[in-house]
Amino acid sequence: MGGGTSHFNDAIPLGTVEAFHTYYTRDGERVSLPDDFYSSEAYARQMNSWIKATPKEQPVFAWLAFTAPHDPLQAPDEWIKRFKGQYEQGYAEVYRQRIARLKALGIIHDDTPLPHLELDKEWEALTPEQQKYTAKVMQVYAAMIANMDAQIGTLMETLKQTGRDKNTLLVFLTDNGANPAQGFYYESTPEFWKQFDNSYDNVGRKGSFVSYGPHWANVSNAPYANYHKTTSAQGGINTDFMISGPGITRRGKIDASTMAVYDVAPTLYEFAGIDPNKSLAKKPVLPMIGVSFKRYLTGEVQQPPRGNYGVELHNQAAWVDGEWKLRRLVPRGLSAGDAPWQLFNLHDDPLETHDIAAQHADRVKAMSDAYEAFAKRTMVTKAQGKMIDYVGIDNKTGRYLAVDPATMKPVPAPQAIPVSEGK
Repeated sequence: MGGGTSHFNDAIPLGTVEAFHTYYTRDGERVSLPDDFYSSEAYARQMNSWIKATPKEQPVFAWLAFTAPHDPLQAPDEWIKRFKGQYEQGYAEVYRQRIARLKALGIIHDDTPLPHLELDKEWEALTPEQQKYTAKVMQVYAAMIANMDAQIGTLMETLKQTGRDKNTLLVFLTDNGANPAQGFYYESTPEFWKQFDNSYDNVGRKGSFVSYGPHWANVSNAPYANYHKTTSAQGGINTDFMISGPGITRRGKIDASTMAVYDVAPTLYEFAGIDPNKSLAKKPVLPMIGVSFKRYLTGEVQQPPRGNYGVELHNQAAWVDGEWKLRRLVPRGLSAGDAPWQLFNLHDDPLETHDIAAQHADRVKAMSDAYEAFAKRTMVTKAQGKMIDYVGIDNKTGRYLAVDPATMKPVPAPQAIPVSEGK
């Protein structure tokens, strides 16, 4: 599977450059998809089958990696109908409802500075037909989330039926914030996009390809805005994480403690009694970057084990230390970019509305040094030069096949690493 695909049985790739690795496999073998295939339902059905077939005394590690709600936005008709008319009130009204709910839940405070958005203006700039159309796109997105939630419910039922519900840790998390891109933005030849029927009646069905764009992304990402997926802003990296199971004492609570995604593995290893630093097949292993939260989650200690963390993607970077955050937002383009550091106090300004780097030069220097040490320890490679799209490997020469995303024409690419050397 590449970066994503159609959620129905046609399995159309995200674009021309994704075609070479967009196909389904089971146990390493390619498989065809049944006519009634829908991604979330099929993944959950297969996972439930595997769990039921596993002897009760045998431990299970199961990773149910849904591709919903990734583009293209698609869902079964009966699920789309459940949300009919719910988004025709427009961007701003739905956003206000979500902000009010976040405040009621105590996730943000009444005096939290909110980002400047003109969602009313953006909605009013649309024609009635355009409003109806984009409301349906969001309707499909909601249907995808609801369907996925229902499939998680089937997994919970399977755990109960097999007697595993009392001794299984359950973790749910998402990888990044909302996707603000709109339209046909996956690198492809022009002919690729001619195959889709994105008429109003077909939106969300097999054969359509739509995404919901920046304004619904601001609604989905509330309270964060403007900076989402692939950025180092809070709207890109501060995502949901839920954990439940035996020994977890903080059930039903919202915890604002700092935790990084690379803390998940060491936490699960400790719960399972596994030493992650033990060599495998006489081969040394890389040291874990993360720390275990087991003792914190079980109430053995009251202080969370992490106070700072770093992230990087496409030269976008951030270093968070307590209530202070250093971030570098690099404009997306066809060449690798760079940008100056910005500084925010997440306690006073959790939505990053006021850059105060100029007032705290010493703190910026100390935190940037800490980030650079993190980047060196975690082998972060800073991107340079012009972007190319990898589209496969030439079996004869062993070299990468690549194209210029601006022209879709082949360009020279570096030598590929043979599979045997990567093992």
